[in-house]
Amino acid sequence: MRLMIFFGLCTLVIVKAFRSGPIYLVQLLTFMYFVYPEKYIWGIENYRMVLVLNLVLIFITWYHHGRIDIFSDIFSKLILLLLFSFFISSQFALVSTAYAMEKTQLFLKLTIYFLTLKTLLSDARTVRLFYQACLFSITLLAAWGIQQYALGNVRLEGFGGGQLVGSNQLASGLVWALPIGYFLMESAQGGWKKYLYLFSSGIIFVGIICTESRQAFLAILLYGVYIFMTSKRKIYFSVVLLLTFSLGIGFVPDSYWDRMKTIQNYEEDASATGRFEIWTQAVELWKENPFLGIGPGNFKKISPEYLGRERVTHNTYIQILSEQGLFGFIIFYLIMSLTIISLGRLVKFFRYHDQASEIYSYASMARMGLFGVLICCLFQNKANHEFLYFSCAVAASLNRIKYQYQLTD
Repeated sequence: MRLMIFFGLCTLVIVKAFRSGPIYLVQLLTFMYFVYPEKYIWGIENYRMVLVLNLVLIFITWYHHGRIDIFSDIFSKLILLLLFSFFISSQFALVSTAYAMEKTQLFLKLTIYFLTLKTLLSDARTVRLFYQACLFSITLLAAWGIQQYALGNVRLEGFGGGQLVGSNQLASGLVWALPIGYFLMESAQGGWKKYLYLFSSGIIFVGIICTESRQAFLAILLYGVYIFMTSKRKIYFSVVLLLTFSLGIGFVPDSYWDRMKTIQNYEEDASATGRFEIWTQAVELWKENPFLGIGPGNFKKISPEYLGRERVTHNTYIQILSEQGLFGFIIFYLIMSLTIISLGRLVKFFRYHDQASEIYSYASMARMGLFGVLICCLFQNKANHEFLYFSCAVAASLNRIKYQYQLTD
């Protein structure tokens, strides 16, 4: 029955997307990506309606826009090059070419969705609708996680689906979404929307606490410093932060602070020392295969030989360096660096531009969210996680909007 209801919802959204624009189908796919209804709505782990909806999205995007924008910006070209690095490294995989090609196919899916998303984020309205869908979906996921935590699932182990399973992966998604709530709240012109965004931000923040993720704690510290340094109301921000901390600290469990203390004494933490051992071995494997690496996903296949059991690198940068070599690492570095630089220029351009405070907010949340996820990338494998590249798609979109503003000035 739940599946039939969801089929009906999908049909209604598809009809709406045909009539009014593909952004509405993107909102549904965004919800499915973060909330993972296969697992939580009807309990089927491997149901893949998402593939069908993505094909429909491509058709509707072509129907409304006449094309899929592929080569018009540097971000798309670099992501296509990164896809090529996945493919070429797979052909020379050290252990399993078939497994490497599975990872390549995942990145191919990501690339197609990136190009489609970038094409249809054509104006401020579509960017807003996309970000609102992200915020709503992750708020729901965070609320679900808080419920799980209250029921005894400490650190939310095993909670989540798709690419957001477990405490750290889940925390990275919440970290990415927190700036969305903050900047949407800041840009809202009063009324109920401001309070709704504040409520969503609060739920996401509590969800981050429930994961007890140390990498998320570091990201939140970065956010605090960033907001303080860029805020025009530093005294107001400091007072609000102090009051929030004073009122909220009593509700934070002791286990959270005990876990955060291990950041300072990482030499005594088995998890941290284990990761250092993994990173060292991954770098050694890269030295033996410097240009193309050992093949996507192949560190997991070869790790029992060196580490006694299957392990992943737990570091996106070392993951790409060891599995795709310098070729893939340099491309990934360029994608992230140019996205941050581009978003920084957009923030500077729109900050004092008349009638463009909304665009300024989108550039700011994209940049801050990307910073947060890149911190999480120091401790997680996220090379083929879709939302890591959402900020790149938004940067490409906002650059087109900036060009339109320049023409009208």
